[in-house]
Amino acid sequence: MKRMLFLLCFVYVMCGKTLYAQANTYAYEFETKLHYGTILPHYSFLNYLVEEPQKSIEIQLRKTSDYTTISSSLFRFPSYGIGYTHTFLGNSEKLGSASLLFAVLDIPIINTARWALLYQCNFGTAYIYKPLSKSIFNIAISSPFNFFIGLDLQVAYRFTHNQACKLGVEMSHISNGKIHTPNLGLNSLTFSAAYQYSFSPICKERVYYNRRTLAAPMLYSAFVSGGVKTDEYLNSTLFPTSSFMFEIQKLIWHTYGFTIGVDMFYDASKALHTNKQTAFSAGVHTGVEVYYMPFSFLMHIGVYTFHAHAEHQFFNRVALRYHARQSYCIQLGLKAHATTADFLEIGIGYTFPNIRNSNNEAKK
Repeated sequence: MKRMLFLLCFVYVMCGKTLYAQANTYAYEFETKLHYGTILPHYSFLNYLVEEPQKSIEIQLRKTSDYTTISSSLFRFPSYGIGYTHTFLGNSEKLGSASLLFAVLDIPIINTARWALLYQCNFGTAYIYKPLSKSIFNIAISSPFNFFIGLDLQVAYRFTHNQACKLGVEMSHISNGKIHTPNLGLNSLTFSAAYQYSFSPICKERVYYNRRTLAAPMLYSAFVSGGVKTDEYLNSTLFPTSSFMFEIQKLIWHTYGFTIGVDMFYDASKALHTNKQTAFSAGVHTGVEVYYMPFSFLMHIGVYTFHAHAEHQFFNRVALRYHARQSYCIQLGLKAHATTADFLEIGIGYTFPNIRNSNNEAKK
């Protein structure tokens, strides 16, 4: 605890000296947060392992977005940065604790001089200190390094120009993407209380865009991805996987797009452990993609139309994309069956027309 307090003081002093020296185009925000909640027992074995509340301490350092970009205007001028959380997972002896390092995007829904309603998206990595290799009871997680995704809903009250307090609720998930099994994952529900301090005055010269005047074209995209996975038999063999996806998307409000598409999958473990002689399957999907340039976040739900899994007729996908200026995209995604990961999708794609020119590009 003494080390944590020293770290907070050090960050406060160093950031204060550095950030006050910057021009007042941006506001820099430091936030410290406490979480109290529980690991959700979505599998029966967790009913016996979760013996105490989940408790976490978190720090964030954020910067307000560029006031001249279309994305900043349409998302009501978010802040973005990095965060670190240390969390105790409900049973110190068997489940242990975790350290989370992640990117943060803090997006206002309602923003007044005193009050704000906002949501926060977190995406990063998690280090589990007691995976299955160290605790035979922790069959939810079998690898120390994992992916982390979180979504917060918060209410903020500003009691001075630079200071605010927040109350919120957070849903989060930790998983390794089935690179190692078992990988049942850990889901959490926590309540939070936070204190936020802004190091510099907030710029008032904001550029607002009327979304009705911005082009919202049809988009056509193709992606190819690859990866590896383990099977459900707890061995160390890694099986190659691949995906091909073609989709058509209609942009709505210049920040969201609704998608339909077709998918082809290759999974080497499927032919080995089923009575089917092919590792290929296919399906169709629909979903939504949310743009905050140069990134976007997508969610798909689909149905198999060819050689479906015996126990699964539907699949779903979440992914993060980076859009380059030449219409190329890089994607990091996870294909899953409900809450059970199937395999990671790491790939590259091409979107026509150039999304950086037609959607959410900066205006100087």
